[in-house]
Amino acid sequence: MKWVVAFFLAFALSACSKSSSFKGKGNNNYEETKDGSALKNETDYSVCGNTTTRTSIEGLWTLQKGQENFRITTSLNIRADGVDITNTCTYQGYASLTAQVSVSSRHADGILEILAAGSKSEQRTETDTDGNTININCDTKIDAGRMSYYFKGNCLALVIQGQREELAFVPQ
Repeated sequence: MKWVVAFFLAFALSACSKSSSFKGKGNNNYEETKDGSALKNETDYSVCGNTTTRTSIEGLWTLQKGQENFRITTSLNIRADGVDITNTCTYQGYASLTAQVSVSSRHADGILEILAAGSKSEQRTETDTDGNTININCDTKIDAGRMSYYFKGNCLALVIQGQREELAFVPQ
């Protein structure tokens, strides 16, 4: 028997149309994925607080999603001239996979502009205890475009211009 486990979390907010921001552990916040499965937002937003002390978008931000036996941690490292997007994917007890992409960007006055699209995919084949082959995939993707950003407490909210949904990241 052959199993395929694919992890995919696109950074582009259009792929996250069903998520509501700032709902994490203990809430039913689901996000549709490319293959129709659902990932639950497992990010702990209690670190956000009610008072914003952040003044810069630059830094390391994370978001965690999961379903049953797999988890994806998405990290954004926002710099003055670019963004590194990293998905770390784990499945059951197998070693994690990491897919990272770096793209050019600029930010000012509440706008983050991604200047070029990027994607990366990592794959690995494992054999389970019953001798079945399991193909594990981890993908990262970002589209070029403009996003509004603001701070909600000490957390970063990103919104693709023209859309109402936001994607919230906690500081690291």
